[in-house]
Amino acid sequence: MTASKDFRKYFSKKMLNKIYKDEIRYKSARGVDRINNEAFEDQIKENIEIIHRKVHNGTYQFSQYREKLISRGAGRTPRVISIPTIRDKLTQKAITEILQLSFGSQTPFLHKIINDVIQAYRSGLYQSVLRLDVKDFYPSIQHKLLLKEISRKIKKKELLHLIGNAVSRKTVSKPSGKDKKLSTVGVPQGLSISNILANIYLLKIDKKYSNIPDIKYFRYVDDILIFCQTANVDQIRVEITNDCTTLGLNLHSDLDNPSKSSVTSTVDRFTYLGYQFENAKITVRRKSIDSFRESIIRLLTNYKYSETQNIVFLKWALDLRITGCIFNKSKYG
Repeated sequence: MTASKDFRKYFSKKMLNKIYKDEIRYKSARGVDRINNEAFEDQIKENIEIIHRKVHNGTYQFSQYREKLISRGAGRTPRVISIPTIRDKLTQKAITEILQLSFGSQTPFLHKIINDVIQAYRSGLYQSVLRLDVKDFYPSIQHKLLLKEISRKIKKKELLHLIGNAVSRKTVSKPSGKDKKLSTVGVPQGLSISNILANIYLLKIDKKYSNIPDIKYFRYVDDILIFCQTANVDQIRVEITNDCTTLGLNLHSDLDNPSKSSVTSTVDRFTYLGYQFENAKITVRRKSIDSFRESIIRLLTNYKYSETQNIVFLKWALDLRITGCIFNKSKYG
């Protein structure tokens, strides 16, 4: 099916209604308009009619995103999450479905990547490990280059307009009608389209290095790991740095952040995605263990000092944190 047919399918009133009921209804976060799900559902027919009409005639405009700050611990800048209005959330989910059909699924599951890394590590075929990290990945994505990459497969101008409009909206702590200037760089984090757009942006790099013989390439969001021979390390590093620079992306250097960028022998210690590798042994990184323990303590502390002390909720929260789950294609815990 072509992107144009997918566009008509996913932006039909019937499909928009289905996406809302299956994917959006139980996501309670409100956007800048402060409209909740109950109020949206009271006028769902009218809301879907607005989306359908404006998307198809090319006049749909996304609202600004509401800013939510997520603490990353003492001394670190909070992560900025962008929360769309419910109407925009529904529209973006439909876009995500179309993009997945054209470009494939989003970021692979973390455990799948780790399993593949372990296999490469244990294979004994490689001498060195090159670890690289893209600096400020999402905020550095160039809209012009992103849309150019998307347009290689998608020609539907209404869809390209929607994507461009979605990524150019600013994230604000308070809604403002004064600043109408749109962004030309950066993909807001927290949107349903964020991850797949980031993956599309790095599609050429992923394909190039995944197909080079005698190396093993892995990427999870902005964290890159390459197994290779010692003699090829410098060449690979220079080449991938140049490829990233072409996309307006910078990599951390050994000097400014050795924990995120390094070259080691496969017999020496290195870490990746929360795991530590050393002398053929694989363990969970100490920092990851400490973070997990602290999250359990927080749950128990909140329960202890809560007025209601809901033991059923505590058990559910502990189960979720310990075992995790996948709900509506999203990973939790």
